[in-house]
Amino acid sequence: RDIAADAQQAIGERLLALVEPYPGAQRLVRRAWRSAQRLGADLDLLWVRRPGRLSDEQERSLAALRQLASVLGARLILEESDNVAAEVAEVARRQGSTYILMGASRPVRGLGRLRTPLAQRLMEKLPGVDVRIVANRSQRAEHQP
Repeated sequence: RDIAADAQQAIGERLLALVEPYPGAQRLVRRAWRSAQRLGADLDLLWVRRPGRLSDEQERSLAALRQLASVLGARLILEESDNVAAEVAEVARRQGSTYILMGASRPVRGLGRLRTPLAQRLMEKLPGVDVRIVANRSQRAEHQP
């Protein structure tokens, strides 16, 4: 009993997938769900959107994400902020996330190239949390010789 009392408690895994309401997001959600299943982890989906009104296309994609989350047993979290990294870090702490999954960033232009990538900012804000970038496997075949 003494050994068991001194042993560190097992940490339940919790996966947080960063999504945006566009058609390709469903691929990321499915990959995150498979990863959560392998880890025996709970799955949260997070969209941090900029303040303002949603377009009709975003509304449709968001409804599709809600439906997919419901089918997979995931929780969809919506937050509004201009500071994505800070908001993701706050939600990850609140939810007790041990993994963060995200898709590859879109190419940036202009002064945006000087900014630290989101994955790096998250690793700095969340030490001890794994940050994984999920590749788009459909592009792998296009780039092979």
